[in-house]
Amino acid sequence: MSARLLLVPLAALTLMAGVLPLGAAAYGGWIGLQAGLADPALAHALRSAALGAAVAAPVAVALGLAASLAIWRASAWVRLAVGALAVMVMLMPAPGFESLDFLVPPRPGMAMAFACCVARGAALASLVLGAGLRRVPEGLQRTAVLAGASPVQAWRHAVLAPLRPYLLFALAAAGVAALVEGPAGEVLAPHLDLAEAWVAPAALLLVASSVVALAVLTRRRRT
Repeated sequence: MSARLLLVPLAALTLMAGVLPLGAAAYGGWIGLQAGLADPALAHALRSAALGAAVAAPVAVALGLAASLAIWRASAWVRLAVGALAVMVMLMPAPGFESLDFLVPPRPGMAMAFACCVARGAALASLVLGAGLRRVPEGLQRTAVLAGASPVQAWRHAVLAPLRPYLLFALAAAGVAALVEGPAGEVLAPHLDLAEAWVAPAALLLVASSVVALAVLTRRRRT
């Protein structure tokens, strides 16, 4: 109990320490984004980026759903470790994809860039869907089976149905992440202050870690 009384305020202070620079970075990024939106090369780049996002986002959400279901009933510390790993995948530098024309002829470099884009979207989707699964009652699926539903029907109505808003949000978030990783991001990059770009992912990592820690600590307090 005494340890939690110390760790909860510490996690809250860490959250505040991450929110402030994240807000400053977001304001600076918005100024650069406005300049980038006026770039005439953005329209052509957006078409290729949108096609890539339309392919990458559903695949990323499917992978993120599988990952979140795999650790659904795991211990709080396992979920914390997996969540931290997902944040690291989101923040690790990776090459952006240029287009989907990497199959004919085979271009492994472009294929790897697209795979990195999918991996980032899957990491983001796993965080969103993991939060949604925490709101699903533990015995709801088993109750549906005992009431006469088949296992597939029970899973669809007791697990998948409550996740629909989270699935839509994860799909949109993965799509936005893919747009940033695509050629549109290369057009916008010169308009952004990349010398201070490290502030945003560092602050985001601090905020995400603090939120996950607070969720674990407050849940343990309630139980």
